[in-house]
Amino acid sequence: MNRYIKNTPKSNNIGCLSAILGTLAVVVCTVIYAVISSLISNVIVSARLGSTPACALLSLSFIAIIVSFVLYEVIFICFELARAKKNESDGASAKRMLKIVAPVCICLSLLMSVVSANTYTKLTDDSLSKVCFAEYKTYSWSDRNDVMRYTLACSSDGKLTYTLTMKDGEKFEIFGSVNSCSDSFIEEYENLYGYVAHLSEQFQNSEYIIEGKVIGAEYMESFYKDARPEIWVHLETIINLTNK
Repeated sequence: MNRYIKNTPKSNNIGCLSAILGTLAVVVCTVIYAVISSLISNVIVSARLGSTPACALLSLSFIAIIVSFVLYEVIFICFELARAKKNESDGASAKRMLKIVAPVCICLSLLMSVVSANTYTKLTDDSLSKVCFAEYKTYSWSDRNDVMRYTLACSSDGKLTYTLTMKDGEKFEIFGSVNSCSDSFIEEYENLYGYVAHLSEQFQNSEYIIEGKVIGAEYMESFYKDARPEIWVHLETIINLTNK
Protein backbone atom coordinates (compact mmCIF):
# COMPACT_ATOMS: atom_id res chain seq x y z
CA MET A 1 0.00 0.00 0.00
CA ASN A 2 2.80 2.45 0.97
CA ARG A 3 4.68 1.68 -2.22
CA TYR A 4 1.55 2.32 -4.28
CA ILE A 5 1.01 5.71 -2.66
CA LYS A 6 4.66 6.61 -3.11
CA ASN A 7 4.61 5.80 -6.81
CA THR A 8 1.33 7.51 -7.59
CA PRO A 9 2.65 11.12 -7.87
CA LYS A 10 5.39 9.99 -10.23
CA SER A 11 2.87 8.08 -12.35
CA ASN A 12 0.61 11.10 -12.40
CA ASN A 13 3.49 13.35 -13.50
CA ILE A 14 4.38 10.96 -16.31
CA GLY A 15 0.74 10.80 -17.34
CA CYS A 16 0.42 14.60 -17.37
CA LEU A 17 3.64 14.99 -19.35
CA SER A 18 2.46 12.39 -21.83
CA ALA A 19 -0.89 14.16 -22.23
CA ILE A 20 0.83 17.53 -22.78
CA LEU A 21 3.28 16.13 -25.32
CA GLY A 22 0.48 14.24 -27.04
CA THR A 23 -1.67 17.36 -27.30
CA LEU A 24 1.28 19.33 -28.68
CA ALA A 25 1.86 16.59 -31.26
CA VAL A 26 -1.81 16.73 -32.26
CA VAL A 27 -1.66 20.53 -32.60
CA VAL A 28 1.54 20.31 -34.71
CA CYS A 29 -0.07 17.66 -36.95
CA THR A 30 -3.15 19.86 -37.34
CA VAL A 31 -1.02 22.88 -38.30
CA ILE A 32 0.87 20.77 -40.86
CA TYR A 33 -2.46 19.51 -42.17
CA ALA A 34 -3.79 23.09 -42.47
CA VAL A 35 -0.71 24.14 -44.48
CA ILE A 36 -0.90 21.10 -46.78
CA SER A 37 -4.67 21.54 -47.14
CA SER A 38 -4.19 25.20 -48.07
CA LEU A 39 -1.64 24.25 -50.74
CA ILE A 40 -3.97 21.59 -52.13
CA SER A 41 -6.87 24.06 -52.18
CA ASN A 42 -4.83 26.71 -53.98
CA VAL A 43 -3.66 24.24 -56.63
CA ILE A 44 -7.16 22.85 -57.24
CA VAL A 45 -8.93 26.21 -57.21
CA SER A 46 -6.30 27.87 -59.40
CA ALA A 47 -6.63 25.08 -61.94
CA ARG A 48 -10.42 25.39 -61.90
CA LEU A 49 -10.57 29.19 -62.11
CA GLY A 50 -7.86 29.49 -64.74
CA SER A 51 -7.38 33.02 -66.11
CA THR A 52 -10.96 34.07 -65.36
CA PRO A 53 -11.31 36.94 -62.85
CA ALA A 54 -12.91 34.85 -60.12
CA CYS A 55 -12.62 34.11 -56.44
CA ALA A 56 -13.53 31.00 -54.46
CA LEU A 57 -14.91 31.26 -50.92
CA LEU A 58 -13.83 28.02 -49.22
CA SER A 59 -16.56 27.60 -46.65
CA LEU A 60 -15.46 24.15 -45.43
CA SER A 61 -11.82 24.95 -44.67
CA PHE A 62 -12.30 25.66 -40.94
CA ILE A 63 -14.61 22.65 -40.55
CA ALA A 64 -12.02 20.39 -42.23
CA ILE A 65 -9.31 21.61 -39.83
CA ILE A 66 -11.51 21.02 -36.77
CA VAL A 67 -12.49 17.53 -37.97
CA SER A 68 -8.84 16.69 -38.62
CA PHE A 69 -7.87 17.86 -35.14
CA VAL A 70 -10.48 15.48 -33.68
CA LEU A 71 -9.24 12.62 -35.87
CA TYR A 72 -5.62 13.16 -34.79
CA GLU A 73 -6.79 13.29 -31.18
CA VAL A 74 -8.47 9.89 -31.70
CA ILE A 75 -5.15 8.49 -32.98
CA PHE A 76 -3.37 9.84 -29.90
CA ILE A 77 -5.96 8.32 -27.54
CA CYS A 78 -5.61 4.93 -29.26
CA PHE A 79 -1.82 5.22 -28.97
CA GLU A 80 -2.08 5.98 -25.24
CA LEU A 81 -4.43 3.04 -24.71
CA ALA A 82 -2.01 0.72 -26.50
CA ARG A 83 0.92 2.03 -24.46
CA ALA A 84 -0.93 1.79 -21.15
CA LYS A 85 -2.05 -1.82 -21.48
CA LYS A 86 0.10 -4.03 -19.23
CA ASN A 87 -1.60 -7.30 -20.05
CA GLU A 88 0.00 -8.86 -23.12
CA SER A 89 -3.26 -9.86 -24.82
CA ASP A 90 -4.92 -6.52 -24.08
CA GLY A 91 -1.84 -4.70 -25.34
CA ALA A 92 -1.85 -6.71 -28.57
CA SER A 93 -5.55 -5.91 -29.13
CA ALA A 94 -4.97 -2.21 -28.51
CA LYS A 95 -2.05 -2.15 -30.95
CA ARG A 96 -4.14 -3.90 -33.61
CA MET A 97 -6.85 -1.30 -33.08
CA LEU A 98 -4.26 1.49 -33.43
CA LYS A 99 -3.01 0.00 -36.71
CA ILE A 100 -6.57 0.12 -38.05
CA VAL A 101 -7.69 3.46 -36.58
CA ALA A 102 -4.58 5.50 -37.49
CA PRO A 103 -4.67 4.90 -41.29
CA VAL A 104 -8.45 5.34 -41.36
CA CYS A 105 -8.23 8.69 -39.54
CA ILE A 106 -5.38 9.92 -41.75
CA CYS A 107 -7.29 8.93 -44.90
CA LEU A 108 -10.42 10.68 -43.62
CA SER A 109 -8.47 13.88 -42.91
CA LEU A 110 -7.00 13.82 -46.44
CA LEU A 111 -10.47 13.15 -47.86
CA MET A 112 -11.79 16.17 -45.94
CA SER A 113 -9.02 18.26 -47.47
CA VAL A 114 -10.00 17.24 -51.00
CA VAL A 115 -13.72 17.78 -50.32
CA SER A 116 -13.15 21.22 -48.77
CA ALA A 117 -10.96 22.25 -51.71
CA ASN A 118 -13.72 21.31 -54.14
CA THR A 119 -16.64 22.81 -52.20
CA TYR A 120 -16.83 26.57 -52.46
CA THR A 121 -18.76 29.61 -53.63
CA LYS A 122 -17.42 31.01 -56.88
CA LEU A 123 -17.62 34.78 -57.41
CA THR A 124 -17.34 36.38 -60.84
CA ASP A 125 -18.19 39.78 -62.30
CA ASP A 126 -21.77 38.84 -63.15
CA SER A 127 -22.64 35.74 -61.14
CA LEU A 128 -22.23 33.64 -58.04
CA SER A 129 -22.07 29.84 -58.24
CA LYS A 130 -22.27 27.08 -55.65
CA VAL A 131 -19.69 24.40 -56.38
CA CYS A 132 -19.27 20.87 -55.04
CA PHE A 133 -16.78 19.30 -57.46
CA ALA A 134 -18.99 20.82 -60.18
CA GLU A 135 -21.17 23.91 -60.38
CA TYR A 136 -24.69 22.94 -59.37
CA LYS A 137 -26.42 26.28 -58.81
CA THR A 138 -25.74 29.71 -60.28
CA TYR A 139 -27.16 33.11 -59.38
CA SER A 140 -26.86 35.86 -61.97
CA TRP A 141 -27.32 39.62 -62.07
CA SER A 142 -26.58 40.22 -65.76
CA ASP A 143 -28.83 38.29 -68.17
CA ARG A 144 -31.36 37.88 -65.36
CA ASN A 145 -31.54 39.07 -61.78
CA ASP A 146 -31.50 36.62 -58.88
CA VAL A 147 -30.39 39.17 -56.27
CA MET A 148 -32.94 40.80 -53.97
CA ARG A 149 -30.66 42.76 -51.62
CA TYR A 150 -27.08 43.51 -50.65
CA THR A 151 -26.19 44.54 -47.11
CA LEU A 152 -22.93 46.07 -45.90
CA ALA A 153 -22.76 46.05 -42.10
CA CYS A 154 -20.24 46.80 -39.39
CA SER A 155 -20.64 45.81 -35.75
CA SER A 156 -19.55 47.87 -32.75
CA ASP A 157 -16.32 45.81 -32.56
CA GLY A 158 -15.40 46.58 -36.18
CA LYS A 159 -16.43 43.27 -37.79
CA LEU A 160 -17.45 43.79 -41.42
CA THR A 161 -20.01 41.74 -43.33
CA TYR A 162 -21.26 42.00 -46.89
CA THR A 163 -24.28 39.79 -47.49
CA LEU A 164 -26.08 38.98 -50.71
CA THR A 165 -29.70 37.92 -50.22
CA MET A 166 -31.14 36.07 -53.19
CA LYS A 167 -34.76 35.97 -54.30
CA ASP A 168 -35.04 32.31 -53.26
CA GLY A 169 -34.01 33.20 -49.68
CA GLU A 170 -30.37 32.03 -49.88
CA LYS A 171 -27.80 34.30 -48.23
CA PHE A 172 -24.10 34.53 -49.02
CA GLU A 173 -21.58 36.22 -46.74
CA ILE A 174 -18.63 37.43 -48.82
CA PHE A 175 -16.17 38.22 -46.01
CA GLY A 176 -16.81 35.19 -43.80
CA SER A 177 -14.67 32.46 -45.40
CA VAL A 178 -11.13 31.58 -46.40
CA ASN A 179 -10.74 32.63 -50.04
CA SER A 180 -8.57 31.79 -53.01
CA CYS A 181 -8.65 34.27 -55.90
CA SER A 182 -7.20 34.15 -59.39
CA ASP A 183 -4.41 36.55 -60.35
CA SER A 184 -6.69 38.33 -62.82
CA PHE A 185 -9.26 38.85 -60.01
CA ILE A 186 -6.58 40.51 -57.85
CA GLU A 187 -5.42 42.66 -60.77
CA GLU A 188 -8.97 43.83 -61.48
CA TYR A 189 -10.36 44.32 -57.96
CA GLU A 190 -7.30 44.22 -55.64
CA ASN A 191 -9.24 42.28 -53.00
CA LEU A 192 -12.75 41.32 -51.90
CA TYR A 193 -13.41 44.86 -50.65
CA GLY A 194 -12.78 46.20 -54.13
CA TYR A 195 -14.95 43.44 -55.56
CA VAL A 196 -17.98 44.21 -53.36
CA ALA A 197 -17.61 47.93 -54.14
CA HIS A 198 -17.75 47.01 -57.83
CA LEU A 199 -20.77 44.78 -57.18
CA SER A 200 -22.60 47.54 -55.32
CA GLU A 201 -22.00 49.90 -58.23
CA GLN A 202 -23.35 47.30 -60.64
CA PHE A 203 -26.44 46.76 -58.49
CA GLN A 204 -27.15 50.47 -58.16
CA ASN A 205 -26.81 51.02 -61.92
CA SER A 206 -28.70 47.85 -62.86
CA GLU A 207 -31.90 47.91 -64.88
CA TYR A 208 -33.24 45.55 -62.22
CA ILE A 209 -34.43 46.69 -58.80
CA ILE A 210 -31.85 45.56 -56.21
CA GLU A 211 -32.16 46.94 -52.70
CA GLY A 212 -29.04 48.23 -50.97
CA LYS A 213 -28.57 48.62 -47.24
CA VAL A 214 -25.73 49.95 -45.05
CA ILE A 215 -25.71 49.28 -41.31
CA GLY A 216 -23.18 50.80 -38.90
CA ALA A 217 -21.56 53.34 -41.23
CA GLU A 218 -20.32 55.27 -38.19
CA TYR A 219 -18.43 52.18 -36.99
CA MET A 220 -16.86 51.72 -40.42
CA GLU A 221 -15.59 55.29 -40.38
CA SER A 222 -14.34 54.95 -36.81
CA PHE A 223 -12.46 51.68 -37.36
CA TYR A 224 -11.27 51.97 -40.96
CA LYS A 225 -10.98 55.60 -42.13
CA ASP A 226 -7.63 56.29 -40.46
CA ALA A 227 -6.42 52.80 -39.49
CA ARG A 228 -7.17 51.02 -42.79
CA PRO A 229 -7.58 53.64 -45.55
CA GLU A 230 -7.10 50.99 -48.28
CA ILE A 231 -10.31 49.30 -47.03
CA TRP A 232 -12.13 52.52 -46.17
CA VAL A 233 -11.91 53.81 -49.76
CA HIS A 234 -14.08 50.85 -50.88
CA LEU A 235 -16.44 51.08 -47.92
CA GLU A 236 -16.96 54.78 -48.54
CA THR A 237 -17.80 54.03 -52.18
CA ILE A 238 -20.49 51.54 -51.13
CA ILE A 239 -21.90 53.92 -48.50
CA ASN A 240 -22.14 56.79 -50.99
CA LEU A 241 -23.66 54.61 -53.72
CA THR A 242 -26.26 53.10 -51.38
CA ASN A 243 -27.27 56.32 -49.63
CA LYS A 244 -27.40 58.59 -52.70
